[in-house]
Amino acid sequence: MACSQSEFTQFLTDRLVEVGKLQEGVELTDSTNFSVDLEMDSLDTFTLIFAVEERYGTRVPEQMIDEHLTVGILFQTVTRS
Repeated sequence: MACSQSEFTQFLTDRLVEVGKLQEGVELTDSTNFSVDLEMDSLDTFTLIFAVEERYGTRVPEQMIDEHLTVGILFQTVTRS
């Protein structure tokens, strides 16, 4: 499923607010790091990745899910699939 970066970022924002990892009104940027900036542990990250895979009908390689994963990297991965 094709998506714009703003739609993708809004999807992530909605999910992260829903699970308490992002305060409402705080904006994600390409450089937002899931583990450093949002203090997400591996379970949180895998749960978010699963939601992204379900929503966009894609697979994110497990080796990409590490402490360096950012919003921008995830968007590039999803749109390349």
